Amino acid sequence: MEKIKIESNEIEKKTVEQQANYEGNHSLLLFERLANPVILERLVNDMYEDRKNTTLESREKIRKQILERIEKVKNRTQIVFSEIGHFASREGQYGLVGILCRNDPLVKKYESAQVKNIIEAHEKGHIIRRYESDSQFSKKVKSVFNFKDIQLPKEVSQRIARNIQANDPSIVDVEIAVYFSTTEEIIERMSQLKNYFGMSGTEEFTKEHLKYAKKHYVEDTGIYPYQIQPFLDAIEDEDGFVELMNTLGI
Repeated sequence: MEKIKIESNEIEKKTVEQQANYEGNHSLLLFERLANPVILERLVNDMYEDRKNTTLESREKIRKQILERIEKVKNRTQIVFSEIGHFASREGQYGLVGILCRNDPLVKKYESAQVKNIIEAHEKGHIIRRYESDSQFSKKVKSVFNFKDIQLPKEVSQRIARNIQANDPSIVDVEIAVYFSTTEEIIERMSQLKNYFGMSGTEEFTKEHLKYAKKHYVEDTGIYPYQIQPFLDAIEDEDGFVELMNTLGI
């Protein structure tokens, strides 16, 4: 136990730059964080607060559900390559990880093993964590962002619209800002930032981490810029964002 404490202290002594651009497996890092009892309890509380006005689920039931989803997504992952992407999670499809748009000319060059692992961890997170769009919890998460002024190139907006409509053909008019501002997308991009800095437990996320990520995340990871850049640009209340990073089950 003492050895673990020493290693943890050594990690915390690293500079933000030294922590950045974690080269290990991001999915395994996600599972390690969720195995931390503090992070797990935060996630249970998040999902309880999110659902308390719409369901009668207890914290115990939610905890069991989360743990079951974690085990299922650990043991079964299916990645499909297609021109059209789609969302990761649907009831009864645990372990079905979202499509990587390999044939899309806009993203074809972003195909490194690291990028695939980043996306895999993101999609696995979707399967584990789910939130109501209009809950008080969601409103709290969204309150630190301003997605209204997102400006994307036309071809990027069209691609996102195609993906959304492929997932739900009933959607006719696609508001791109709505896609980025869903609680589930926000939470998983927060998780990406923790993965980027190699955070395996309750390490503190600071404004220095945020500043560094805004400047270096896309360049370091080689990820498709519009996968995360609008999220970073939309952070309006940086202090509030940092507080959420350190108090939510991420």
